[in-house]
Amino acid sequence: MTDPIIKYLKASLSWLAAYSGATYAMIHAYRCGKRTPSAEQLLSFQKIIDALELDTPVQELASFSTLSTHDPDQVAALITDLEKKRLRLQERLEAARKKRDVLLRGVHACQKLVDNALINLERLRWVRFRESELNNRLNLQLKKILKLEINLRGVEAQLEFLSD
Repeated sequence: MTDPIIKYLKASLSWLAAYSGATYAMIHAYRCGKRTPSAEQLLSFQKIIDALELDTPVQELASFSTLSTHDPDQVAALITDLEKKRLRLQERLEAARKKRDVLLRGVHACQKLVDNALINLERLRWVRFRESELNNRLNLQLKKILKLEINLRGVEAQLEFLSD
């Protein structure tokens, strides 16, 4: 009996208790099937359930048409916000790509030094450690770039949807 009310009105058990005049524990017991509501409470629940019943599809209701139309000012404000977000994402993506290029240059330099047979063992260990550290940073940077690209594509898709 209370399930449709909870589902469609997003009502909590405490709200149902306040509406019907019962306690929270009683509403919980009604819901579990341990008790049955009184006639007065049944009547109050039935009024809500009757109001929830529809003879026509939701899309054809008058209240749906007023809610589904978008205010052009709100759409324009949303588009400008998304444009700003897209620009910020593009700037962050460009900065991340520059940082990636710096890291790649460092990894390349380390590889060249490792290939060079003229450095001693202590320096070789240091170069290999540096190279592994740079590779770890590079992997993190590549993940960051991927995340930014995904976010940018999402914002562009939203802009394309709102522009149509």
